Amino acid sequence: MALRTKLVISFTVLLLAALAAVGLVASRSVRAILVAQAEQSLLSFADRGPGPEGPGPGFGPGPGSEDEPFLRPFAEVAVTGEGEIAWTRPSGFADDPDPLPDVTGLTGDEGMVDLGSVDGDLDYRAYVASLADGSMLVRAAPLGGVATATDSLVRALLIGGAVILVIGGGLLTEGHEVE
Repeated sequence: MALRTKLVISFTVLLLAALAAVGLVASRSVRAILVAQAEQSLLSFADRGPGPEGPGPGFGPGPGSEDEPFLRPFAEVAVTGEGEIAWTRPSGFADDPDPLPDVTGLTGDEGMVDLGSVDGDLDYRAYVASLADGSMLVRAAPLGGVATATDSLVRALLIGGAVILVIGGGLLTEGHEVE
């Protein structure tokens, strides 16, 4: 095998490894930033606390309130002390709501948790608030936009990386043969 061929192969392998490392770091960093932004929005929403009126003790207004927006950025699920769902408000558009977060198995420990949806199609970042009567209020930010943005970034990096590999390999194969 000629020295030039060995150099091209070595260069291509190193370039591929570098591109893969940059892509991995970039996609994970972007995902972490977007999830942190969703978490901050969720915490701001959760800080509003439960409203004074609602379908049960300590819960905010239930579904069907007059202030129901066209697009809900967060899902809410009220769970009684016995683990029964008292009421729900899905995120998404009113005429095409997102699947609800799956709250089965939550222990009532307060704080941030990752949840899937009841149908498994969507991930959520959720804040669980335990109430004095043993019930829970779960407010959850859907992460569909995070997945879409991360997938788009990975796709762009793959296309860009392929172009760089083709150009880089092509530049090395041009010219005079070194023996």
